[in-house]
Amino acid sequence: MPVDHEDYLPGEAPAAHKETHQDGGTDEISIADLAGVSTELAAHALQPTVHQDAPTLILTHKGDASAHHAKYTDAEARAAINDIFGADGKADVDIDLDTHTLKGGPVISDGLRCDKVAHTFVDGDTTPSVLSGNVFVTANTAGTTITNFDDGRATQIITILFGDGNTTITRNNAYLAGGVNFVSTIQAVIVLLKIGAFWFEVSRSLNS
Repeated sequence: MPVDHEDYLPGEAPAAHKETHQDGGTDEISIADLAGVSTELAAHALQPTVHQDAPTLILTHKGDASAHHAKYTDAEARAAINDIFGADGKADVDIDLDTHTLKGGPVISDGLRCDKVAHTFVDGDTTPSVLSGNVFVTANTAGTTITNFDDGRATQIITILFGDGNTTITRNNAYLAGGVNFVSTIQAVIVLLKIGAFWFEVSRSLNS
């Protein structure tokens, strides 16, 4: 008659019966081909981070910007990038990511930038903005006296083509050739350089 357990000496406690049928037991029972799921699989399926929830969890993580800064703070990331471009010899200067300028290197004046298009001043504006570029066109339909240019940058050079004969540039905030106001004629051009709080005439051309 076969036996399904090992023999025990008198007084010896038998092994826990269920453990012999579990994983690694001497009489392990396979659940292959059995209907249903094991207790472990059923418990796993109830966990909130299992496979069926993975797509939602991934999208949630993707939308959490702070989750992607576990290794570096913003300041540390900037320092790391600056080091790549500066300290290791790949570039002569560091990059300031806040101001988009080169740190400790040669400064290229905004005035030397080339615009792809000319920007037209607003009709009748007596203090037109020069923030958008360096080349501008006037289109004043009535007499307009320009007393200053808003948003000028240090060392900025602006070139103005006059599309009308209605515009006057005064000496309120500009030093002009001959010490007199500039009165436009159609197709005239004037070039101004900003130093400190004032604009200085570089050149003019009366064209026809």
